[in-house]
Amino acid sequence: MLDVDCDLWEFTTGGDAEWYGQVDITHDGEDAAQSGAIENNQETWMETVVYAPGDISFWWKVDSEAVYAPLEFYVNDVLQHSISGDVGWTQITVELDGEDQDFIDTGEFVLRWRYFKNRAYVIGMDAGWVDALSFAPADALMVNPTGVWTVEACSASETVEGVCREYTITNTDIADPCDPDLTPPVITLLGDAVVTI
Repeated sequence: MLDVDCDLWEFTTGGDAEWYGQVDITHDGEDAAQSGAIENNQETWMETVVYAPGDISFWWKVDSEAVYAPLEFYVNDVLQHSISGDVGWTQITVELDGEDQDFIDTGEFVLRWRYFKNRAYVIGMDAGWVDALSFAPADALMVNPTGVWTVEACSASETVEGVCREYTITNTDIADPCDPDLTPPVITLLGDAVVTI
């Protein structure tokens, strides 16, 4: 099972083998997703859907036959990045552009990580890994909520249009920005909606 912290993000996995969560090879020291075991001319993939423009970032690595067994990243079926051979943990950031025609038509960015083999050789661990996935929405939202607001550790989170967002509470007119008596508080979007695999 893939471990995802934000319940709004659902991952599916498929192909000739499923990706799975493991704790032996990670970037963050906790866990990471690993590609399933496949044979020649097979593939294994995992994907999720984002419903807003912004920047998607993640760490990935691969240990495979160079060129013939790549780990690939797609957005709406368009290849964005590919690595193969013995490549250590590398961070990738991709802009999800709100002007993308597929997003305009569907309101979705389909993100897919794919490990593929087109030769029968087994080199290295013959796998790819993805870890520490995060999403930063493109907009900078300011909200003034009504009703009772409970301040907890000077931060909060909520869901807005299907995106899990984190906020910080600030107000320059008072000494303590976490004062729960401030009505209403000013809540500023940090721009980070973090999802960890």
